[in-house]
Amino acid sequence: MNSRAIGIVLMLSLLTLPTMAQTDLPGIASITNDAWPPFINADGHSGLALDIVTTALQTQGVSLQVTIKPWARAMKDVIDGKNDLLLATWESPARTQTLLFSQPYLKNRLRFIKRADDPFEYRDLASLSGKRIGVIRDYSYTGEFASSNNFTREPHQDLQANLRMLAAKRLDLTLEDEIVASYC
Repeated sequence: MNSRAIGIVLMLSLLTLPTMAQTDLPGIASITNDAWPPFINADGHSGLALDIVTTALQTQGVSLQVTIKPWARAMKDVIDGKNDLLLATWESPARTQTLLFSQPYLKNRLRFIKRADDPFEYRDLASLSGKRIGVIRDYSYTGEFASSNNFTREPHQDLQANLRMLAAKRLDLTLEDEIVASYC
């Protein structure tokens, strides 16, 4: 699938809020996210995006307290001021109403994933007609993919759940960032 053909090239953005929520200690920010290897690993101490953000903030004298949570709770906790930062957040019009985004520091390319025995070939949005596509609950999918009514979006907790549903033939396709998918 050519990601440009459906207009889904999303940015991973550092989300910042003007106040420090979890700690009153100067130079410490609380950061939260769901585990999204290899960008942020379940240990909360490593990952490509975490390493970039940690290094950038350290140059400004800020260290991080990292907490891994389910995505919906991480988002809510930042909006409610319980945490300062979300590490890896796709910008969307709805999110910019309550969140302040940095300049992008990584890019994502979403790719469709199918069963090996499935002859389906993506051509354009019309080729998705009638398909059941696994998406991740509370993630932001934009552009024509988000607004199309040609197919059914079935939200699940994470990529692993979508892959299980795909293997069980309860989904026709799922999609994920190509780096994340190749890491799994």
